[in-house]
Amino acid sequence: MNALALRSADGTALAAQVFEPSAKPWAAVLLAPAMGVPASYYTPFARWLSQQGVAVLSFDFRGMGASRFGRGLRGFGGDLDDWLQDQDAALQALAKHCPGLPLVVIGHSLGAQLAAALPSRERLAGLLGVALGSGYTGDLVPRFRPQARLFLYLVGPLAMALAGYFPGKRLGIIGDVPLGAMKQWQRWCRTPGYLLAAEQRHAHYKAARFPVVSLALADDEMLAANGQRMMFEAHGNPRHFETLQPAPGERIGHTGLFKARHRETHWPRLLHHLKELTT
Repeated sequence: MNALALRSADGTALAAQVFEPSAKPWAAVLLAPAMGVPASYYTPFARWLSQQGVAVLSFDFRGMGASRFGRGLRGFGGDLDDWLQDQDAALQALAKHCPGLPLVVIGHSLGAQLAAALPSRERLAGLLGVALGSGYTGDLVPRFRPQARLFLYLVGPLAMALAGYFPGKRLGIIGDVPLGAMKQWQRWCRTPGYLLAAEQRHAHYKAARFPVVSLALADDEMLAANGQRMMFEAHGNPRHFETLQPAPGERIGHTGLFKARHRETHWPRLLHHLKELTT
């Protein structure tokens, strides 16, 4: 793993890491994180993927993980449109680092949702989305909806008003997130159609020609199947939708697929789809 310094389109510094295989790589992957999840969470998967001959770049959105650079989040600027530019900067850096290789985004939740709107999306050979779904309350698992509404309309706004950012670590919800990013995401979650309607991104999605593979998690505690299907089918080239089933007694959940305990069971499935997208 080698550290890589990036700058977004507006000059904001970002932290990234490149995982190089021992031999010449056959593909290059951008690991795009979920809301509130630091790049370090994906390190075991990134290392494993590099051992399969893939060059991998992981990064933190501004205000997240190593891209905080030790700063507090009170007064920290940036929203999801800025995060979109951050992800695009990471994609451009990967393309520069790995010229001639097919580029694929493996996006987790929000990281997958942003891919179709990337300014440099024409560079992509494909998107492998994990838990690519709608966060609109009506598209959530029914038993999770009351908790989500409490977060959207009471806990979240109150916590942000008091802290000046979203103090997710203290609340045990998602993680610490800059104020602008969380406010925008909450607006998406209150809007039927999620970001497609909230940001009028239907056209962006339909114009994205790269093939999309979407992996849903059968035991996802948040995202319901209808919302995941909707986001998958909104793309211009939806290729394959699959639901991963946990083994008896196994737990995957919304964020669990990238944990090392799934190295032998589910990670090879991701590699299989990556090979499909790059051949």
